[in-house]
Amino acid sequence: MCQFMKFRARFYGKTNYQDSLGLQEEAVLLSHENPQILGFEFDPVITLGRSAKEAQEVVQAAKWPTYRVPRGGKATFHSPGQLVIYPICNIKVFEIGVRSWVERQLKVTQRTLQKCSPNHQFQVSMERAGVYSEVGKVASIGIRLERGVSTFGLAINLKNDPQLFECIRPCGVTGQIIHAVGGEGSLEDFFYKWCEDFEKEF
Repeated sequence: MCQFMKFRARFYGKTNYQDSLGLQEEAVLLSHENPQILGFEFDPVITLGRSAKEAQEVVQAAKWPTYRVPRGGKATFHSPGQLVIYPICNIKVFEIGVRSWVERQLKVTQRTLQKCSPNHQFQVSMERAGVYSEVGKVASIGIRLERGVSTFGLAINLKNDPQLFECIRPCGVTGQIIHAVGGEGSLEDFFYKWCEDFEKEF
C-alpha cells in the first residue's frame, strides 16, 4: 500500500472478481476520511453495466462467468494482463461534477499511457467513454455514483488478449477494435505511475 497526499493506493494484483466487489464496499465506508485507489487484475469475466441487455451484448456463448454490476455503461471483459483501477472517494470534496470526474480519469490514463508507451498516440473520447490509440480502444470507464461517492472506474488493456473481447459487444459497440499496448513494465508499476499522475490532477 502506498500513501499519497490525498489518496491511499493499493495494488491487490490477481483477485477474484466477487472479492473485489467486497473490497470496494469496504473502501466506501472509509471514503469520506480516507479516499482510496484500488488496483486489480482479474481472471476472465464478463461484466454488464446498468444499461446492458445480456441478450444484445453477449454475442457468443461464453464459458466465462458473467456479473451484472451497478456501474454505468454496457458490457466489458476483464482478463489477465488488463489493469483495473477503482478510485473510491466522495467527489464533492473536489467540488466537481460527474463529467469532470470521468474526464479527469481518462486524461490521467492518456498521460500515463503516453509516458509508458511513447510509440503510440493516445486520445480521449468522452462520447465513446474511453482512451484510444491509433489501433483501437485501450481503456474504458464505467462508474457508479451514490451519495457523491464514486465506485468502479477504469479497465486499461496492457498485456491482455484483445481477442477475448469477441464474445461481447464492447461498451455496446459492434466491431469495436480493442488494443492492448504491451510494454515491459508490470501492471503494478503502471498502477502506481497512474496513481502519481492522478494525485497531481487534484
